[in-house]
Amino acid sequence: MRTWYERLGVATDATPDEIHRAYRRLARRTHPDAPGGDAARMAELNEAWRVLSDPARRARYDAGLRAGTPVPDDLADDGTGGAPEHGAVRGSGRRRFPVFTVLALVIVAVLFVGSAYARRDPAAPVPSAVDGVIEPGSCVQILPGDLVEEVPCSGPRAGTASAVLQPASVCPSPTGAFIDRRLRTVCVLPG
Repeated sequence: MRTWYERLGVATDATPDEIHRAYRRLARRTHPDAPGGDAARMAELNEAWRVLSDPARRARYDAGLRAGTPVPDDLADDGTGGAPEHGAVRGSGRRRFPVFTVLALVIVAVLFVGSAYARRDPAAPVPSAVDGVIEPGSCVQILPGDLVEEVPCSGPRAGTASAVLQPASVCPSPTGAFIDRRLRTVCVLPG
């Protein structure tokens, strides 16, 4: 098994600056985005940098080398609670997409929307914003000169538009014929 020093191509007594320069030189060549780059080799270099750039990890690594004991590849148990440093590479570096979590959230959302739809009152009028355009079902107020304008259904009103016809059309009874600002005939049911 090659040591982290051998993988970076430096001596065991290399200074932190020499280790940094060796890492940067090799990283430029082996980075997966570089021509001929190698992701596995880059992961090795990152792990070597993680161990050798930290004085505490390097000291533990060197002590293991001197004792001739096998040095574990993962030196995460260094008193930090196993939390990796920013940019540290662990394992393959890939995160699994939380398929089941997303699926559970979608199911909950569908059930929520479905139950809200099932509890709605189908006879209740659908609230609509007053936009000034009279359509069948719009609440209207009668103005002087047989003109009508749209008003909120929650307030006072003279009736509801049952149909909107071409100008000079005749409304069926029991509706009354009025004119909107677009000069169309509006058939209004009183109430």
